[in-house]
Amino acid sequence: LPYAFAQMFLGSLGDKLPTRYVLGLCLICTALSNFSFGWWSSPIILGCLLFANGLSQALAWPLCVKAMSSWYSEKERSKIYSIWGTCMFVGGLAGTAITVDLQRRFGWRNVFFLPSVAVAGIGFLNMTLLRMPDEVGLSGILDDEKPDLETKKSSATEPPVRPSFMELWRQPLVSHTALSCLCMKVIRYCMYMWLPLYMVKTRGYSDTQSGLFSTTYEIGGVFGSVASGFFVDRVASGRAFTAATYLFLLTVVALVCFIVVGGLHIVFATLFMGLIGVFSCSLDPIVTAVIPSALGELSEVDTKASLAGLVSGFGGIGAVLQGPVVGFVADRFGWGSSFYIVALLSLCGGALMKHAAMKRTSKQLA
Repeated sequence: LPYAFAQMFLGSLGDKLPTRYVLGLCLICTALSNFSFGWWSSPIILGCLLFANGLSQALAWPLCVKAMSSWYSEKERSKIYSIWGTCMFVGGLAGTAITVDLQRRFGWRNVFFLPSVAVAGIGFLNMTLLRMPDEVGLSGILDDEKPDLETKKSSATEPPVRPSFMELWRQPLVSHTALSCLCMKVIRYCMYMWLPLYMVKTRGYSDTQSGLFSTTYEIGGVFGSVASGFFVDRVASGRAFTAATYLFLLTVVALVCFIVVGGLHIVFATLFMGLIGVFSCSLDPIVTAVIPSALGELSEVDTKASLAGLVSGFGGIGAVLQGPVVGFVADRFGWGSSFYIVALLSLCGGALMKHAAMKRTSKQLA
């Protein structure tokens, strides 16, 4: 919750303050809140450290979106974000392997120390090496058809006032994107948190088998993130909202196939779970980076970090809500019904993206 709300309400700091210093400070504070985590037993101390950890990480995603979008035009961003977006999935897989090895070598209470040192080092590297275009004498990389924000600023008689949270929310297509992100995050975190238990309860897998099977989704996510840029540019002709609509609907198709024929053989289950990972995870760089960075350039003042934080923060709320929602549905209607909830949310996300694509076309925002 601290992570989600801080992203929504503090993302604007990323548009006001120097990017490299704030991003570096976020990483260093994350390391400080994490390095001693395993050495404590008090629930109060552990809760405070988790709170500080979530708060420290909150601005990292919006700042990365702002930094990268400042160096690449909108036509290039889908490819760049698709490659960069693999960090979440590769990092999750690598983090598990590293943690297991550290636990074996040093015990579970010491697994947090070395990763925290690495994160702090990366924070210092960001402060030292990261540069924005204006820091090297450039005004930014902008598309030819878009007005130069620096020109707009210099021609204004008064400096523009940065929008509040509600003003950001009322901007065209922002609410569609944020609610779609909420649906997307519920889908993803349902798979992360509940898939092994679902396979045990409905398919009779052992704990080991279900744990190994769940990695199919993450592996599919890596390929999906890489492919998302190609999908936006080639399949959807550069229209990010249209691409997201297709991917939500393809997620529904893969979910239905998994439910219907996944129980016939492990090959079918693996195939369709991998496709669910491909389609649902390829949405992440589109919904949380490509679209917010494009919308953030439509106003008089650059709000890329603010919008990226708002959208991603809404997704964080979905990650929190999925636990009690899926648990309630599974207890009330059985484990088999939980995947139907995920399919329904995919349909809702697709409908929101379709409506946004129609509004964007009708208002000629593209």
